[in-house]
Amino acid sequence: MSDLTPQEKEQRAMRRVGLMNAARFGSIIVAMIGIAMTQGAIEGYPNALAYILCFAGAMGFFFGPYALVRKWKSAERDQENDR
Repeated sequence: MSDLTPQEKEQRAMRRVGLMNAARFGSIIVAMIGIAMTQGAIEGYPNALAYILCFAGAMGFFFGPYALVRKWKSAERDQENDR
């Protein structure tokens, strides 16, 4: 099992939830920048970049936290296998 105390496990879980929320918030910012570019609020960039930012922001919002969880679980499995 794990060598962490219950307090350490709780702190790790809180940190991970914070990171997942930060990933979602950052993705929303990217998508909003893309939307602003498509609406002409931010000029001087090609429309293709605006649509790419919109798409990347949406994908990051939905799949970014999932990717983080998969990374953390695989790291924990690798750590258990090394024992």
